[in-house]
Amino acid sequence: MAKIQKPDKSQILREIREIEKINRSMDKALSLEESQKQKVLKAYEAMKKSQLKAVYQTMPISDINKFKSGIRVNLLEEAGIKTIGDLEAVSKINLLTGINGIGEAQGKAILENYETIKAQMEEGFTPKIDLERNDMHQEQLLGALYQLSHCNQAYAQVHSFQNRHQGILQDDFKSLKESKSGLKWLFSSNAKKEERAEACKRVEDFLSSSEAQKLEPAMAQIQEAKMITFSTIKEDFSLNNASYYAILEQVLGYEQREDTKRDLTKPGYLSNLNTADYLPEELVKQINAIVLDESLMKATLRKYQGFGTKYIISQKRVLLGDEMGLGKTMQAIASMAHLKARGKSHFLVICPVSVLVNWEREIKQHSDLSTIVIYSDNREEEWEQWVREGGVGITNFDTIKKFAPTFQGQVDMLTVDEAHYIKNQAAQRTQAVGLIREKSDYVLYMSGTPLENKLEEMIYLISCLQPELANKVGMSLSSTGTQEFKRAIAPVYLRRVREDVLTEIPEKIEMEDWCKLSPQEEEHYIQALSGSFMEARQVSWNMEDPVQSSKASLLQEICLEAKEEGRKTLVFSFFKHTLDMVMKLFPGEVYGPISGSISPAERQKIVDEFTAGPEGSVLVSQIEAGGVGLNIQAASVVVICEPQYKPSTEVQAIARAYRMGQSKTVLVHRLLAEDTIDERLMEVLKKKSAIFDQYADDSEISNIQLEEEAKEVDAKTLENMYQEEKEKYGLNKKDEA
Repeated sequence: MAKIQKPDKSQILREIREIEKINRSMDKALSLEESQKQKVLKAYEAMKKSQLKAVYQTMPISDINKFKSGIRVNLLEEAGIKTIGDLEAVSKINLLTGINGIGEAQGKAILENYETIKAQMEEGFTPKIDLERNDMHQEQLLGALYQLSHCNQAYAQVHSFQNRHQGILQDDFKSLKESKSGLKWLFSSNAKKEERAEACKRVEDFLSSSEAQKLEPAMAQIQEAKMITFSTIKEDFSLNNASYYAILEQVLGYEQREDTKRDLTKPGYLSNLNTADYLPEELVKQINAIVLDESLMKATLRKYQGFGTKYIISQKRVLLGDEMGLGKTMQAIASMAHLKARGKSHFLVICPVSVLVNWEREIKQHSDLSTIVIYSDNREEEWEQWVREGGVGITNFDTIKKFAPTFQGQVDMLTVDEAHYIKNQAAQRTQAVGLIREKSDYVLYMSGTPLENKLEEMIYLISCLQPELANKVGMSLSSTGTQEFKRAIAPVYLRRVREDVLTEIPEKIEMEDWCKLSPQEEEHYIQALSGSFMEARQVSWNMEDPVQSSKASLLQEICLEAKEEGRKTLVFSFFKHTLDMVMKLFPGEVYGPISGSISPAERQKIVDEFTAGPEGSVLVSQIEAGGVGLNIQAASVVVICEPQYKPSTEVQAIARAYRMGQSKTVLVHRLLAEDTIDERLMEVLKKKSAIFDQYADDSEISNIQLEEEAKEVDAKTLENMYQEEKEKYGLNKKDEA
């Protein structure tokens, strides 16, 4: 047997020093990360305690009888104990029994109830970050979160580096140190010598490769991160509060649920698995077991986003139906980044033309993935470049029709945004997407509104992803109900809603603002009814002078109040004439209009200018053009000038402002005219919204009747509605005459 050559000692010593240096760098980074997390936890608990103390001061002392009645509250009030918080100063039995009329039994009962109230409050209480509040603990919390946020990607890269090379940095490193001893080498077996020689070779190859250098940029980023002024941190939080909350959630360690029972009373619990209520327990465990590689991500995922990303990777071909504003795009990016870190190369995003620019911006902002937009006059060259070089190709539904028939390559992951655009099986764009889908390993359909008119449309989308499952579900659910339906589709359809996953998101208040038509407006309305249904829908906005429009007057009042409250407003309408009138109402303070005729780049430019504009600014947009894909958290007031045919159209428009990252309560105003077609359209909207809530959302209703009724809400129904409205004014008789 050939003699195994002992590695050169000087080389071994040099390699030991280099590995030790790498391990020290990793230890330093991970120690600093842990230290910053501890600062977050300490500041969070202190802030929670402070805010709870303030809450206790608002709770009347009468609440002490909440768990065990019979305590004489009047005696406590006479002693100056007006609130639950006042008990903090007298939380000793001897002090309580010193109050006239309070005996030892009453004193014990008071303290027992007090401790029960505190325990219950602490269990379910989530402190809020409020930049208007002067709070030392809040400043400390935001400072620590800032540090973690700006080093987040670097820490992820360190963890990824450690996971990838753990064998070399630990096991092979141990063999390397053992090999430096000549005596140990001499008395080792040939098998042991061979094992150590191979380990030394692996270490040598590693140190001479580019992989060994990948830790340095991450360490440089961590070392460069410095504390800045709190005013700058406040400004950063205002612009990027979603990332702060994501880091906070990660540090607090909310656990992913592994059961299928719904329990919203558990402390620290986030209901991040709405449709996982219907997932088999073993599948949930399988999904949670996936370890995401976030080394190419610049942003931190929320817990529910992390589960969604793992769900995409685990199930491979899925429909993500998260409510709009919860970051479906982020989950798609994280999935691609994970696959890229694992060696995949070609990713394709197909989306409406209106959001091409937004996709490119989001990918660049939140990841290190390379992008190429395939849309310009040079789209052939752009397509060929993507096929040749890989990265994330971003294109629209019309463009993909040109390339899909001749495409011979393989797509590692296909993402189809606003997937309800391809619900028509006969449409060319649906067929083109199908050709690409057949050559894709992972497929993600995204839609916050997968069910717009009929349940069959949603099942068709599912059939594109997992045909066998769709066939199993079937087209007739009359004997099952929604719980069985959701249980059947849970392996392919994941949906979460804001209320269950975003504890910090502000409230959304929806209002119906009704006006009564003036005699002049009513005359114009009757004339519009004589014309067409579309003309009638523009009721009140069809006046020549905005001063004569009741809806315009309502809008001015809303926008004036918004300005006084330091808010910005989004105004949506289907009709260009209405948008033109709105533009005239607010000279100098209005941006837009966004319409289908302007380019994606110009659309984003308008949004950016509006975001940077002063308080009170108004952004005007066609609801179909600006209601999809754009992120406009700068606005916290949304106005819809007339009812739409589909609830999803309005929901998408509202979600431009009411989404993750919004820091203010969102006010939604619907401008409506009494005794007009508006009333009938609102009835249609509410009926169709009920259908969506029943099937696509997380509802417990099992009644199929509403779904059947939804099939009747079609063009014929709208025509009947129009004829009935005309008949009210005797117009049909005139037509017949």
